[in-house]
Amino acid sequence: MNDPVFEARINAIGGQKDGAAIMAEAPISIFYDDTAFRGSSLIYTTNRDCAYPPDLWDFSASYVGNDWNDRIASFRTYRFCRVTLFEHRDFLGLGLTWTTPWERQIGVMHDEVSSIAWG
Repeated sequence: MNDPVFEARINAIGGQKDGAAIMAEAPISIFYDDTAFRGSSLIYTTNRDCAYPPDLWDFSASYVGNDWNDRIASFRTYRFCRVTLFEHRDFLGLGLTWTTPWERQIGVMHDEVSSIAWG
């Protein structure tokens, strides 16, 4: 799915309205088990944007779970977050960070991801 209007709406959820932050649960990232953002999906949600300038990590998943371990092939990210994918659980092994948002094929991390951090 490549819908710029949908993606803009998700990113706007954490924005400001009349001086007050909107605190709504919305996707932070959607991970897919196939390239080109196809196949089954794993969705992580949060009720706020990532900080800017980025903190070390605003959110993290120390393990993606047995069903998704070494299965992620592509992802989309939202809410102004950079994403770091790790080869092993607990943020160990090779870690690669994507700082430009939205859509990514993950190259050498294809079917190697066990933990994730957002910042």
